[in-house]
Amino acid sequence: MYRSENFKYLDALVSRLEAEDEEFTSYQEAYYRVQAGVAGELKMQRTLADYHFIGPYKIFYNFDCINEKGFSH
Repeated sequence: MYRSENFKYLDALVSRLEAEDEEFTSYQEAYYRVQAGVAGELKMQRTLADYHFIGPYKIFYNFDCINEKGFSH
């Protein structure tokens, strides 16, 4: 799995900061968001591995459809 520089730095920061540090919570939340994103990408890769496309295809990441009522799907 590829780990971005941001993910590496957040991992190092969270592991080294004390829980009592005033910025610990914000760094920990950012780290959890990056972890969730990585987990989502891995899940997407596993899901796509089950499909066999007959031609070239593209994946649109962060694509969000919004209907006329303003809700995303």
